[in-house]
Amino acid sequence: MIFLEIKRLSKIVADLLDISKFDENIITLVKTEIEVQDLFDDLTHLFNERFAKFKIKLIIKPSKLTVYADYFKLKQVFINLIENALLYAKTDVVIYANLKNDNIRFIVQDNGLGLTYQQKEKIFERFYRIDESRNRNSGGTGLGLSIVKEIITGHNGEIYVQSEINQGTEFIFSIPQKRS
Repeated sequence: MIFLEIKRLSKIVADLLDISKFDENIITLVKTEIEVQDLFDDLTHLFNERFAKFKIKLIIKPSKLTVYADYFKLKQVFINLIENALLYAKTDVVIYANLKNDNIRFIVQDNGLGLTYQQKEKIFERFYRIDESRNRNSGGTGLGLSIVKEIITGHNGEIYVQSEINQGTEFIFSIPQKRS
């Protein structure tokens, strides 16, 4: 129990440090050409066991796209979105990418409980948390999605959410495919 509490507090401190770096404009993105499939393969290895534990399928559709981005920050975005999807999904979480108007559009989709209009309006606000009784595991900081938004904005991209109650949720974000 002590180990879990230390881990939780470490996560809170890391999130607060990230937020303060964004506030002070001292986040440096180290952008390189990234093969989207390489990132997807890393995510598959990272999450397969956890998904199997909950008997939920992680479906990552293959991609031949490349994107100019900070690999570790982009991975951080996916980790947050996938962990959130795992909390609420019923059977599947689907991830894929496509090209739209010189931007790579990434989609993380679950078939969970969905969000109300009010929740969608607040979802990217700092410290906002969905009703804890609706998920498998509580204890988040309420900072994850605001950090995700900051990272996407730092890549000159945008993020939004589409969701209907009992129909699941899609987080969709896009970033420029090439150097800008």
